[in-house]
Amino acid sequence: MPNAEIVSIGSELLLGQIVDTNSAWMARRLTDIGVDLYYKTIVGDNPDRMQSVIDRALGRSDIVITGGGLGPTQDDLTRQTIADATGRKLVRDPALLEDIEQRFRRRGFIMTPNNERQADIPEGAIPVHNPNGTAPSFIVDDPRVVTQYGVPDPAPTIEEYRKFATLRVDALNHALEGLPQDRIRYHLCWGSWHGPHTTDVPLRDIVDIILRVNAGAYCIEAANPRHAHEWEVWENTKLPDGKCLIPGVIAHTTNHVEHPELVAQRLVNYARIIGRENVLGGSDCGFSQGAFTPRVHPSIMWAKLEALVEGAKLASQKLWG
Repeated sequence: MPNAEIVSIGSELLLGQIVDTNSAWMARRLTDIGVDLYYKTIVGDNPDRMQSVIDRALGRSDIVITGGGLGPTQDDLTRQTIADATGRKLVRDPALLEDIEQRFRRRGFIMTPNNERQADIPEGAIPVHNPNGTAPSFIVDDPRVVTQYGVPDPAPTIEEYRKFATLRVDALNHALEGLPQDRIRYHLCWGSWHGPHTTDVPLRDIVDIILRVNAGAYCIEAANPRHAHEWEVWENTKLPDGKCLIPGVIAHTTNHVEHPELVAQRLVNYARIIGRENVLGGSDCGFSQGAFTPRVHPSIMWAKLEALVEGAKLASQKLWG
């Protein structure tokens, strides 16, 4: 069973000015659906202490539920704190903003700029509409197996992380049960955020767990400078029969456009190791993780995709004649 932690945010809760009935209700609901609640924490409206509490929660719990701090005032800091804790930026969700505006219009009120902030959510989060008020919520749903590594302080050991990843792969396979594998591609990503990525877990430490996913193809980052060397992993790892590998041969986070010859070299290298019929060319990740969050200019996106096409043609000529 997954375990959960509830973090209640608000100085008024911490100081006893308001009774925390919300977390009691959530605790009962978690029990009803079979989720083990291990911790409940109350923290005041202090960004440093909020960050510390949420970091600790992410490091020890499968599910972290926060309550409070989503209002329109300056001390409502939950959105920004969770964005910081998960390495994301805040983006404004148009649908949430429209919901809030409609609620104000129905009541004949004028919406202030402060209320617009309530439509801000961490990039890539799933918006949760609120039918009863102006404070929508969100779910930071991160299916990427590796991004959690390095976030907790202290970081988990590889053994601890493998246990963490295995649980999530088991859950994913349960969700995929009955679906045709040849229609499924699994994308392994270390995150699209611009940073050093020095805490990315090495592919060699989790590749066997990744290959347990019931998918027909596996998309992996292989073009960026932190993971381009990991083609060597496949020299000692057998790709399951009937499966394909889609290595990233163009990067999505840099303005440099890869030369088609480099793309071809990368594809031929993988084909040499795992077989030419088992390799498809791809990008490290999507060029935009949201409608308003492009990683590079659209003209560069298209130039990179053109390089991918030309490089794939060159590789095919070399591999198939």
